[in-house]
Amino acid sequence: MNARPVTGIENDVLWNTAKNMGAENCGENIWDGQKCAVLNILNPISGVGHYVVALYKTGNGDVIAYCPYYANTLRLTEKWLNDHWVSGDSIHRKWAIIFPITIAKGTSCVGEEWPEMGLKAGEPNPHWLLRSAHRFLSNTVVTE
Repeated sequence: MNARPVTGIENDVLWNTAKNMGAENCGENIWDGQKCAVLNILNPISGVGHYVVALYKTGNGDVIAYCPYYANTLRLTEKWLNDHWVSGDSIHRKWAIIFPITIAKGTSCVGEEWPEMGLKAGEPNPHWLLRSAHRFLSNTVVTE
């Protein structure tokens, strides 16, 4: 996907790749919290552009998202997400790729180790993001 240092992967490149994996839509203000989606947000630690796999929205508006960089499920509060759901270049706000998958509430995901790609769980890799979304159901545990 032609990931570049600092600027990373362009949204349209990620979308074209995701379409081949069954994604159904992309754009700003399209995710309603019901289906699995890739969100373009600011990294919670570094503050730079970052993609996460949003699993679902809770009753109080928080978003449960799988972060491939940290190889763990994160709870993003509604307030934090409203301020940080923006691309690193500040061009896109509330941008998402929607997959036709509904994730059960209370489901979380833990990082995989992919020795065939030379990756340990938690190492950043752009293909991990889409593979995580695509193969999510085979790597879930019910926590609630």
